[in-house]
Amino acid sequence: MSDPVTNPINGRCLCGSVRFSVTGPLSGIVICHCSMCRRASGGAYGTFFVARRAQVTWTGETHLTSYESSPGLIRSFCGQCGSAATGANLATPDDTIILAANMLDVSVALPVIAVEYTGDKVPWTEHEKSTPHFKGAFPGWSNLKP
Repeated sequence: MSDPVTNPINGRCLCGSVRFSVTGPLSGIVICHCSMCRRASGGAYGTFFVARRAQVTWTGETHLTSYESSPGLIRSFCGQCGSAATGANLATPDDTIILAANMLDVSVALPVIAVEYTGDKVPWTEHEKSTPHFKGAFPGWSNLKP
């Protein structure tokens, strides 16, 4: 397992066009259930962490597309595959950057430090513990019909 304080932590989008490397400490993970984060991440919630902007190096940054999701807040994603790359950062950047944890290449020992906007949580996530889990693909895909 990588040490986020001393080792570079790397991430990439689904197609690999956009990559980042972080050389400094990272915050813990914040899970957000708000409708904007759900839609931006393409899932039941968004997962994000914060790093110092000066300690993040991008490769393929020209493939990033930005979107002002709220006045003064900019999100970015890969223009090739659509992977979320950042959370809602200030339009006028400060010294930190919110990065999407979905891009992380490896299992990083970052604790979940907060779960926010739980009032917006979608009801179908409530069944996660009682639903069968598989280490690989769901074996019933070929027979799955509405």
